[in-house]
Amino acid sequence: MTSTWTPHDKRCHFCNATITSEYVVSWCCGPICHNECLQLTVHTSNKKLQKQICSGKKCFVCQKKQTRNPASRNQAVHKFAEEGIVWAIVCLGESYEFGTTKYFTIKQDKYKAREFYSEGARLGDLECVYNFANHCNYGIGGVSLPLTALKWYEIAHKHGNLDATTNWGMMYELGYTDPEHGFIQSSERAAALFQEVVDSTDRDQCYQPQGQGNALFRLARFYVTGNGVKQSFKIARELLKRCVKFPSVAQQNAVELSVLIDKGCSFCFTPFSTVETINLLSSAVTGSMTFSVPQKSGVPRNCKCKVVKYCNDLCTCFTFCYSL
Repeated sequence: MTSTWTPHDKRCHFCNATITSEYVVSWCCGPICHNECLQLTVHTSNKKLQKQICSGKKCFVCQKKQTRNPASRNQAVHKFAEEGIVWAIVCLGESYEFGTTKYFTIKQDKYKAREFYSEGARLGDLECVYNFANHCNYGIGGVSLPLTALKWYEIAHKHGNLDATTNWGMMYELGYTDPEHGFIQSSERAAALFQEVVDSTDRDQCYQPQGQGNALFRLARFYVTGNGVKQSFKIARELLKRCVKFPSVAQQNAVELSVLIDKGCSFCFTPFSTVETINLLSSAVTGSMTFSVPQKSGVPRNCKCKVVKYCNDLCTCFTFCYSL
């Protein structure tokens, strides 16, 4: 499936470029276009007609009067969806998922939303690919299908959707059940996917996916526990400092964990209060994660140096002390 699937995005009627923002709809003919293209392209000697077209009152294809009735628009979108027009399928998927759009209100139905997302994904819309993968992963609008979710997350990942990469990594982190191979979990694979999200957003500062904060926190947690990567509180600290800038469910946990690490060794940042660290990790983790550490808390070594703190008993680095 991944080898034969090709993207088929929503395209502008005038410039044929992919539409990623607001667009104007022809409610009688079906095409859509960028608002900017509509303003720049439509020219007629009849200034009144031109104004009506540019304001959306008349169709930019056939010049017929455009309906503003929500029920008529609802009927038109369903008709276009039956004809396989991608933007209409995406619109109905979102409409049934949330119960409303800017065009009309519709009764919320997660099952129908999943059906339209499935159809849109099959036809090549990347937005539907990601949404359908989420529905299959979390069991929204039907049963949970982890293998199906993995396939669609992989497609979205290959076409640059970093939120899909984050969710794909979470599936490997928490594990999933394969009917043929049983329970599959890979911290190494999850860490590699989270790292890819971090690296990609570092290269493209303009693109900040919603899942970036989540990827930063989960990768930081791997560096704290040593699961999937070589343990490094120093790298974890750097990731957590970045994570707190992103509003997400992981933000508060990142703040608390970052504070604990800051109180640790001044050289490698190993936390002194291991019990607090374990408790915080346990409360932040969805699913199980092993954190192999001694049972008792670390004890700071005595030091008269006022420049840095000595490592604690859980540290593996040498003792560093730079006197004034």
